[in-house]
Amino acid sequence: MALEPSKMTFIRDLQRLQSFNQRSVVTIGSFDGVHLGHQAILKQVKSVAAQLGLPSVVMTFEPQPQEFFSGERAPARLMRLREKVDALLEFGVDSVLCLQFNRQLRHLSAREFVRSVLVDGLGTKHLIVGDDFRFGCDRSGDFKMLSEMGESYDFAVQDTETLAVDGERVSSTLVRQILQQGEFDRASQLLGKPFRITGRVVYGQQLGRELGFPTANVQLNRYSAPLSGVYAVLVNIDGSVYQGAANVGLRPTVGDLVKPILEVMGKAKGVDRVAATNLMLTKRGMLFLSDTSINIDPSPKELAKIAQMTAQTVKMFGVEPVVALLSFNNFGSSPFPQAKKVSQAVSYLHRMFPDLIADGPVQSDFALNNEMLGERFPFSSLHNRNVNTLIFPNLDAANITYKIIKELDNTSSIGPILMGLLQSAHILQLGASVDEIVNMAAIAGIDAQEKSKLKTKK
Repeated sequence: MALEPSKMTFIRDLQRLQSFNQRSVVTIGSFDGVHLGHQAILKQVKSVAAQLGLPSVVMTFEPQPQEFFSGERAPARLMRLREKVDALLEFGVDSVLCLQFNRQLRHLSAREFVRSVLVDGLGTKHLIVGDDFRFGCDRSGDFKMLSEMGESYDFAVQDTETLAVDGERVSSTLVRQILQQGEFDRASQLLGKPFRITGRVVYGQQLGRELGFPTANVQLNRYSAPLSGVYAVLVNIDGSVYQGAANVGLRPTVGDLVKPILEVMGKAKGVDRVAATNLMLTKRGMLFLSDTSINIDPSPKELAKIAQMTAQTVKMFGVEPVVALLSFNNFGSSPFPQAKKVSQAVSYLHRMFPDLIADGPVQSDFALNNEMLGERFPFSSLHNRNVNTLIFPNLDAANITYKIIKELDNTSSIGPILMGLLQSAHILQLGASVDEIVNMAAIAGIDAQEKSKLKTKK
């Protein structure tokens, strides 16, 4: 007997269970993301509830058990509690019971949990859980124990259905991994809807406003976000749509923030790509590395545009750019997907920006050693010039080269420098780690006056 929408309920604690005076069909879990795997379980619950003429109940916990035990080391949430409850009720379950996971609940034995919560509280008639479900302070509660206690307390226990997509079991862990990889279409497929992250716009330090491009700071209210980095976004404000860039992550270089935050800033007119470069202060001079954080695997045209934007940024520092587009193999070597892509990018670059000194594909060791480059490739436009700008074919190459240069040359780094926004945005951070660069720890701004100061300091 499904309840009418107006009678669907959210029950927050054990005390309120006293008003739950009927038998029920129950499932238990974190249900983070309410993805297709969760939805398959919810369909089971609703089907059994309809057959028995009983209400359906989803039991979850706040904080999630892993957060209780691991704190900030726990996996990032796909949903806040309110979003989860809304999604569960929208799916059509009759009630959501959220138990506070605290020391009292932590110390309940498995048998006490069954008696006080499942039997006395919910009047469970049918329970649907995975066969690997474990519970109780002593971890003695499992599918077998539930089945045995069900015979004594008149409730049945049923295993959940496992859902696989493209041969992989759908889980919250898999969705997190896919989001970190930037595969939003695939995440939408597993979630059954586009991924959303919500929060309240809050006042920040208003540094962006002072520097010429105000940002919207969205407090995400969670230990960590399931994705990090900088993304091209469309911002809808009162029916008007604007292009912009959004940073998701921590801001350790600006104030003392610990919680993740989402920042959105405008994109320059006519620009369809935001990229990043990092300035490394080496013994041989300034060296610019792009793109290490935003475009995981850019297309040839995108790679050419990134090289052009990086060259413009290099000129801001009073340096004439000499650009090497890198690959994992050398000029004229055996076919390799990245080498082909880089060759196409160089062709685009020469057609669109014929005055720019650029060539590739080339490995970083050749690019940074003019003598080696001249002996092997005497006709390259990079020969007899000091390469100062490296463009990477993908994120892996950027990580590898960054680490090598840091180890060999004992360098310091300034960056990332975001390009393609209303004006270039910089994190003026010396000695940034590769993780900080890849994850885009923050967005800060620098105006023309600050750029002039930076030039005088080089």
